[in-house]
Amino acid sequence: MLNQSLAGLGVAACLGFFCVLDATNSTALAQTRERCIADRVESDFLEGHKEVLNAKRDLRDLIAAAKDKYTDLDFGYDPKSNKERRRYFTEALLRAQAQFDELIAGLARNHTEVCRVCGLTEVYDRAKAANEGERVTLEELERFPELFSDLAENDRELKYKQGKLKEAHDRGMDENNYEVRVLIENIETLQGQLRQGHDRLRTFREGSERDATSPLMRVELERYTCEFRRQ
Repeated sequence: MLNQSLAGLGVAACLGFFCVLDATNSTALAQTRERCIADRVESDFLEGHKEVLNAKRDLRDLIAAAKDKYTDLDFGYDPKSNKERRRYFTEALLRAQAQFDELIAGLARNHTEVCRVCGLTEVYDRAKAANEGERVTLEELERFPELFSDLAENDRELKYKQGKLKEAHDRGMDENNYEVRVLIENIETLQGQLRQGHDRLRTFREGSERDATSPLMRVELERYTCEFRRQ
């Protein structure tokens, strides 16, 4: 009995040791991972490029003026259409600001390898939704962001339509029903679009234009920690 108790204590001690060792290794790994703090990288980029910083500030000030300083009379002679023209002008500026901010954020992140990778995480999420997460490379994410968006959206829509078709069949509806026929046509169209998208990727991967040294995104993300601004 004593020997069994000692053996049990020995096993527990060993397990405890390995748990501590694992936790220590995990902490050390987290500490050695390179980190991208997007706000800091963008701030440093703007400080080093005063013209870009001034343009960003000027656009912000112009939007504020359009909202609070200018009156409807500043947008034309016709009082009936000025309010609508002012609204259109302000909304156009807001869209331009969003595009400009996105452009600047991309330029800033591309100045370091870690932030370049982190800047692709949104596209990577769409690639994963399209079942390409295991094999997609950095090059492919940079070259085909719209393709991965389309694949993810088509895959989501396909699953939705397939669910609606199953519900229709569960209600006893067959191919003679108009709703079922439309669903089947939609499903076949989406399946065709998905095949075309994946075929496009396969053709690129088998061709000579690809960079064979481009790393897998999932491997790169294991090396880095990404921190983005909180919305």
